[in-house]
Amino acid sequence: VSYTPHGESECIQDIAGVITSTELTSLKPHTEYTIRVRAKTEEFGEYSISITATTHMDVPVAVIADNITATSMTVSWQPPHNANGIISSYQVSYTPHGESECIQDIAGVITSTELTSLKPHT
Repeated sequence: VSYTPHGESECIQDIAGVITSTELTSLKPHTEYTIRVRAKTEEFGEYSISITATTHMDVPVAVIADNITATSMTVSWQPPHNANGIISSYQVSYTPHGESECIQDIAGVITSTELTSLKPHT
């Protein structure tokens, strides 16, 4: 299996002949890869048609909760190291113990939010 990050050197991963799939690891976030496969008997044959796939954007980092009271807390974070362009929004997801998930949408220029109306001691 050959995979090449856009504009970089080719990487090759050898796979045993009976295996027809593989997981490519240690890929870079939000990077387009060109992927192709070829078989070997005594010699390598031609490569398959190339496909392209783009990895997902990196995740926000340094997520912390502070200013915690009985019914509220502030959650803050730093933007992903490798974003896919300008971040338009974030989603903060939290799940009160024994309840359904809550999701709060935050504008992309903001990197913190206050969660309020929380149940004490949960």
